This record gives sequence, C-alpha cells and structure tokens, in this order.
Amino acid sequence: MESVVTLIAAPGGGLDAGIVAEAAARLKALGAETGRADWLADDLACDLEFDGLSPDQADAAVRQACDGLTIDIISQPVAGRRKRLLIADMDSTIVTTETLTDIARIAGKEQVIAEITDRAMRGELDFAGALRERVAMLEGLSESALADAYGEVELSPGADILVRTMNAAGAVTALVSGGFTYYTSRIAERLGFHVNMANRFDIADGCLTGRVAEPILGRSTKYDALVKLAA
Repeated sequence: MESVVTLIAAPGGGLDAGIVAEAAARLKALGAETGRADWLADDLACDLEFDGLSPDQADAAVRQACDGLTIDIISQPVAGRRKRLLIADMDSTIVTTETLTDIARIAGKEQVIAEITDRAMRGELDFAGALRERVAMLEGLSESALADAYGEVELSPGADILVRTMNAAGAVTALVSGGFTYYTSRIAERLGFHVNMANRFDIADGCLTGRVAEPILGRSTKYDALVKLAA
C-alpha cells in the first residue's frame, strides 16, 4: 500500500486494538482500503497502511477517531518514510529544562532571566537582544558554574533511543540550539549526534565576560542547518 498512518500513545500506553479498529473504520468509511494493523510496540504504537486517501485526509479522519485521547497521529507516504536527517533543538526538547535558566538559578538570577526567556520564546522580544541581555547578567560567573548546571541536566525520555535509532538507520543527526556549545557539545557527545551548532559564551580567566561570541545563532539557524545538511 502507498500510505501509512501511525498512532503513537503517550508514555505509559493507552493505545489498544479498539482504537486502531475505530481508526480503520473511519478510513474505510471514506472509501479507503486498509491493511492489517502492525504493532510497533504493545499499547504504544501501531502502523495502519492504507490506499485510496491522501495522507491529509487520513490524518483528519484518524484524529477524529482519537479525539480526546493522548495519541499522536502521523500520516505519510510509505515511500521515503525512512528519514535521512534529524535536526533537534536542545532546551526543553532533548533535555528537560532551559539550560540558560539552570545557570541563572546557580547565579541567583533565575526569575528575571526565566521571564526574559519566556518572552523571547513567545516572540515578544528580539532573540539576539534578549540573549545578550540575559548573558550580560551572568558577567563574572565562574566557568565552574556551567559544569555544575550541566551536572543537573536530565535527558528527555526517549531522547537517547531516538538518536541511536536514527544513527543506526544511517541518518545524519544534528543538535541545533539557540543555547550554548558548552552544553550542545557535551549532549551531542553523550547521545551520538553527528553535528552540534549553538552560540558561544565569551570566557576570560575562567569567568563569563557577560558577552556572547558573534555571530549569534538565532531563529533562522535551524532552517539554515536544514538547508545545508539536506543538500
């Protein structure tokens, strides 16, 4: 069959044969032909191949079947399904927290820096300006504080499996962040990312100068990395 829809439950499970059967019924009601359910992980993930509908049509139909459930839906052509490139953010994605906020907590400036971070993430502040403002507040902080913050970093559930799986499949994996190479380089080595891109603290005599090394990697960095690595 030419297309497949994948149902993925939240950690802890919750996906069952009844939900998959209802998804198949919704597809058939629209004129699709469906294959047998292929369980990728019991209670967690299942593939359902189909013909006769576009992936977008199937996606909408299966989302209706899963309305109110903590289940993700991915509908796509079978051809090209195996991806060759993974570009991932770091903060609150591959790791569970915002690393700059973690540093700010050690420096005793967590609240003010977290507020600026939140506003920047909502698009209320210019990214580069907000980054410079936050790092300026860390002037004089010992480089050892960066190590202390790194010691508290926790990986998001499944992050290591994701990267290992993509690497095993022959994909290029890149960690691209508006954060800092002090962390991306370590996380990349820890998980096996092939590439890491991020901003750089300016450090002199073992302390942060309060400046960010130029050029600053901002909002377009992930897109630029995608274009470069996919070429």
